[in-house]
Amino acid sequence: MGRIAQVSAAIAMAGLWLASVMPVAASANTGAYFGNVWAHDDQPVAAKQVNRTWMWGPSADGAPFSESYAQSPNGQREVQYFDKTRMEITHPNGDTSSVWYVTNGLLAKELITGQMQTGDDTFQSRRPAQINVAGDAGDPNGPTYSTFNTLMNAGATPNGWTIIQTVNRAGNIGTNQQLARYDVTAVDGGSPTQHTVASVFWQFMNSNGTVSQSGKYVTAKLFENPFYATGYPLTEPYWTNVLVGGVQKQVLVQVFERRVLTYTPSNPDGWTVEAGNVGLHYYQWRYGKMALPQSATSNPPEITITSSPANANVVQDPAPTAATIGSLTFQHANFQYYEVHGSTDDELRAGMAQAGAEFAANTSWQFHWSWNQTTTGGVCHPTNVQITYSITIAFPHWTPPANAAPGLVDRWTTFTQALATHEDGHAVRVIQNAPNVRDAIAAASCANAAAAAQSAINVIQQISDQYDIDTNHGATQGAVWP
Repeated sequence: MGRIAQVSAAIAMAGLWLASVMPVAASANTGAYFGNVWAHDDQPVAAKQVNRTWMWGPSADGAPFSESYAQSPNGQREVQYFDKTRMEITHPNGDTSSVWYVTNGLLAKELITGQMQTGDDTFQSRRPAQINVAGDAGDPNGPTYSTFNTLMNAGATPNGWTIIQTVNRAGNIGTNQQLARYDVTAVDGGSPTQHTVASVFWQFMNSNGTVSQSGKYVTAKLFENPFYATGYPLTEPYWTNVLVGGVQKQVLVQVFERRVLTYTPSNPDGWTVEAGNVGLHYYQWRYGKMALPQSATSNPPEITITSSPANANVVQDPAPTAATIGSLTFQHANFQYYEVHGSTDDELRAGMAQAGAEFAANTSWQFHWSWNQTTTGGVCHPTNVQITYSITIAFPHWTPPANAAPGLVDRWTTFTQALATHEDGHAVRVIQNAPNVRDAIAAASCANAAAAAQSAINVIQQISDQYDIDTNHGATQGAVWP
């Protein structure tokens, strides 16, 4: 993570404030309640019993912990983050059999309004999130949560009308008659927010399917209440164009209180309707970093994951696409770019700072795992452990204008080469230690396997953090903007 010189002091102050509200560990029972809620919808997906989108994510993005909330005991409620949401227990002494004992946060509402909720009626004002609601994080043209802020007061589409409204990143609304071919209509679901719901989303919210109940797979409603997982709609549904894996796609997007739902007609069956990564986006907005490990590096050695028996079931997916930065080529992670504009050093510095982080770039990674089970001596052990992981580098991209200051192109090239080298080193450290996640699961019991995996991932984070300390976040490698 290369520091952006001369603005780091102000941003570091924000970083110190964020650190002061970082959570503490939660009680021992919390994980079981959260795990049961996750299992209902997503255990069948993880076990390949059904071909269906994730509602929470393949696994939790870390252990449960406590966050400040005025109406919870001692002003702390227990939460756990997933790709798609945050689970929470606000009133631990409530009815544990109620579907509302574990809730998922009003994260999309906070992201779109900029009002971070700290109690039933208390909020902390921030800016609406400048984070893409769907598609690739580095897509410069996709709509953000902030885009939808101005659309919350738009009138409802009449019930039964075909949805052909479009929106772009700037929040400009249009219509496209060709979208009528998808036959998506507006449904009045009786929401107190006075917004309709896209028919494809309403059908999904009320659908039956394979779920896990008491350890058995049965056919039942995915959600006892259609608004349980999503909350009420905050906007009307709009079609937009976003990059997905670098490919332009037409996607229908609707922001609800708790989730963002997308409909991609070109997706395979079971995955046309998906929930956005609101949990990851919210954690980034609230804490200034991704929920899962992230970091940066320098002058890494070449790493090759072989197909030997020890590494055959540890796969980076998607496989990295080589990126050329200046005169250097990097191939250990996938780069996602955000645009920076300007013709002077100060303007480029401001552009990088506007991206919303202390560092000009960062490397994030995510692990998923699966295994079979075998019981020996009455104890269940994972077998055939499969590990997949992804590594993404968020990186600045600048197209030099005709009036660029003298020497600016050369300074930018030198800086970004050093920055990419630093980030690439973080990626290498993940690759080097990824097999340890697999080994930790294989050595654990089934009950402790997920915790063992998280402990191994925490070690990778520690290695990354130490690397940043050793290099001063890439400064010793030249990753400092003038």
